Amino acid sequence: MKVSPFVAGIVRTNTEVRADRASRFGNSVRNASEAHLTRCRAEVSDKELIIEQMLDFGPTNTLDLTVASSNENATEMIEKIHRAQVDLRLARIELEIAEDRHDEWFGTEVEIEE
Repeated sequence: MKVSPFVAGIVRTNTEVRADRASRFGNSVRNASEAHLTRCRAEVSDKELIIEQMLDFGPTNTLDLTVASSNENATEMIEKIHRAQVDLRLARIELEIAEDRHDEWFGTEVEIEE
């Protein structure tokens, strides 16, 4: 029997409907996980760059004989670098957790009964 796509959608079995919903939801979760990984990687890169800039003691230009951060208080500088390194370590831990979860959920495929 031939029917319109609308009627075919109405007469689908409960199992077919659930499978379609599960598939769409699974794809949404995968996309969200990949977006989260991208954000975590960007955060790690940003924090690495901040630390790199903090530790750049070169002159501000080629004619300058003073180091870039010579006007910094040593204690403040150490505190800023320490805080940045703690933030970087936490960002790396968050990235590791996100990668582990993504690999666990989407790293392999399993066979399911239809």
